[in-house]
Amino acid sequence: MTNRSLIQMALLTIGALFVFGCAGPKPYKEYSMAYTSLKAAELAEASRYSPGYWSKAERLYREGEHAYKQNLNSQAKELFVQAQRYAERAENVTRLRKFKSGGAP
Repeated sequence: MTNRSLIQMALLTIGALFVFGCAGPKPYKEYSMAYTSLKAAELAEASRYSPGYWSKAERLYREGEHAYKQNLNSQAKELFVQAQRYAERAENVTRLRKFKSGGAP
């Protein structure tokens, strides 16, 4: 083998590892859990009572969707998990603030 063919083989191997390393299984569960958490926070009016956590949850969810569509599944999974956490925090803070102000939960 010549040096050129060795370099081509190495680049092909590295490229294949990168592509297959990013793919992994689709994070269906994390996607649906994040979606459900965002909808619950939205129904609780988190954008009004907890805008910081709400906007972070929304941003992470959108980034997760983008990574999901790009087949960056491990990255998408992590983003969906973080989005779920922030959406749950937003919902909890919203319910607490509503309770303290005498409003309905």
